[in-house]
Amino acid sequence: MGAPFAVGQLIQARSARFGKVWLSIPVHVLSDDGDALVVYLAEGAPFSSPDPDFPWGQHPWLRHRAFRGHGVVMQLWPDVAHSVWAFWDGPDRAFSHWYVNFQEPFRRVANGFETFDQELDLVLSADGSYRWKDVEEFEQLALAGKFPPDEVAAVRAEAARVAAALDRGERWWDESWAAWQPE
Repeated sequence: MGAPFAVGQLIQARSARFGKVWLSIPVHVLSDDGDALVVYLAEGAPFSSPDPDFPWGQHPWLRHRAFRGHGVVMQLWPDVAHSVWAFWDGPDRAFSHWYVNFQEPFRRVANGFETFDQELDLVLSADGSYRWKDVEEFEQLALAGKFPPDEVAAVRAEAARVAAALDRGERWWDESWAAWQPE
């Protein structure tokens, strides 16, 4: 594990696989205790693709060139195959929902971190109800062999573990980030 990043530092969040970076986005460090890393993806943050010959083709976010919306706070932990994101909506930037993004555990690199989105997601409303997102897309990638069978099994196991914890009413992330406001 690398040293913690400084609060306020601008680092790169990279989607990386096959030794290539598919997508890179600048994010601001909000908190880093050497374990939990919390970053902010700001509205207007530009998307780039340092390795345009990525085996899966162009990253779908690149069609937008930059992030749109109120920004996202992402909470990540080492050795954990998901992150938890906070989203806001509307002109008054009201908290909208939590988003569990299933992904490879993040890896610290010199000027940021790398992970790889495993397509499956869970949207958790403020009232605690949740719905699955991108299940069909995940299954299509699995059938196409984009994710090897052991990774497919690991993603399904992580998703089942997270859903069971939510069903028990557990919250393992810092919910106070829902009230955070950018400067």
